[in-house]
Amino acid sequence: MRLSLYGAGGLLAVLAFLTGCQDEPPTAPTASVVAAGPAANASAPTDSPLPAETSHAVAAPAAEPRPATPIKDTPAANVAPVPVKKADWPGFLGPQRNGLIAPANWSPELSRGVKTVWRTNVGIGYSSISVAGGKAYTMGYRDGRDEIFCFDALTGEQIWKIDYECSLVDNLHDGGPGATPTVDGDWVYTLSRDGHFHCLNAATGEIRWLVMTPKLTGVERPEWGLTSSPLIDGDLAIVEVGAVLAVNKNTGEVVWQSDKYAPGYGSPVLFPHQGQKLIAVLNNEGLLLVSAETGKTIAREPSITTDYSTNSATPVLLDGDLFISTGYQRGCSRWKLVDGSLERVFETRAVSSHMANCVQVGDYLYGIDGNSHSSRNCKLVCVDSRTGQRLWEERGCGCGSVLTNGRELLMLTEDGRLVTVAASPDGYKEIAQKPVLSATCWTPPAVAGRHCYCRNAAGDLVCVELPPAGDAK
Repeated sequence: MRLSLYGAGGLLAVLAFLTGCQDEPPTAPTASVVAAGPAANASAPTDSPLPAETSHAVAAPAAEPRPATPIKDTPAANVAPVPVKKADWPGFLGPQRNGLIAPANWSPELSRGVKTVWRTNVGIGYSSISVAGGKAYTMGYRDGRDEIFCFDALTGEQIWKIDYECSLVDNLHDGGPGATPTVDGDWVYTLSRDGHFHCLNAATGEIRWLVMTPKLTGVERPEWGLTSSPLIDGDLAIVEVGAVLAVNKNTGEVVWQSDKYAPGYGSPVLFPHQGQKLIAVLNNEGLLLVSAETGKTIAREPSITTDYSTNSATPVLLDGDLFISTGYQRGCSRWKLVDGSLERVFETRAVSSHMANCVQVGDYLYGIDGNSHSSRNCKLVCVDSRTGQRLWEERGCGCGSVLTNGRELLMLTEDGRLVTVAASPDGYKEIAQKPVLSATCWTPPAVAGRHCYCRNAAGDLVCVELPPAGDAK
């Protein structure tokens, strides 16, 4: 079976077939703004470890608000919420686009109590959640339209939503948006599978600008659509859409674009190198480095391709080098930029990342090895970043995703369990686990303060509060 993934962030880009660019102007989005107030349809928590939502999105009129369901904890569990503003998660894989969770006062001992704060349904898709300024943003698909949501991050109250006509793209998976919103100050940036590149007012959802990337680049949508999570660098908003495209983040006007190539399904990352600021992307023709100022190609490595012309992961910055892992048993490699050329440090099959990126802790990388069409064979692995040697593996995660706080791993498994694992090269040492969703969870979670935001492909989104550090067991 042939199956790709979300980009991420990335995340990740679980992508389906699209049929060329549309020549007509994009459909005008509609918006709905919900006044702040108590959320409707509140319900008490159930005794079941899994939320009561079904595994399929529920259709609803596009303009009708869908309030979150806040969870009333028992008196003993009623604690003051942790302000999310202390540790924002403004885009794909967090502030540094590397899956690193900011230091926070939470415990990996999930058995101490993972409290469901609120939950809702945002429609079909794989877009992760961005948290900034006390608000949470994500995307979904319902009734022929993409929807961009803004919620109160602590209560789940819907603040605003816009929607617009877009393709579902559900070949071999559920479909829906694959890119994650990026928040930059007062603005939020999004990309659809069809190439709707939006800049919205983060507080109100008002559209600042909208451009269609296929018309700007002349590159038709690839087989699995467009899933690049926007990258902000100074005054530039940058996406990977068959060319690395940089527009003025205030106006949407094109500043530069790179040479054209077969689009990949990951997201661009900043790659500082010897005083230069570069952009690294993994497209379907290999690893590409371009100047962040001009879009000029600095280096290419065309050998990093798969048998299915599908690269969906995002490059990982690794101590001044770049680490690449991609699916279909293609494996991983580390690359060093020397005098304008990419030199291979190692290449092994220690980890083949179909969807989720690896995370770095010291000299070691942790990630999911395997493909979504054979998820029972997927493994969490530890790889020595200096040699590419696999040190240990553990099955049972499916095509999940991994974050880290620098001490422990926080993994969301494909079947919806949050699992904490010691980040150690000495072997798999599980700390605790807690079911929070039903399958299919290919989207990396977001962590802001003690709040963790998870979603599945059907659009069931849950905000849970991780246990505080220091509690007695």
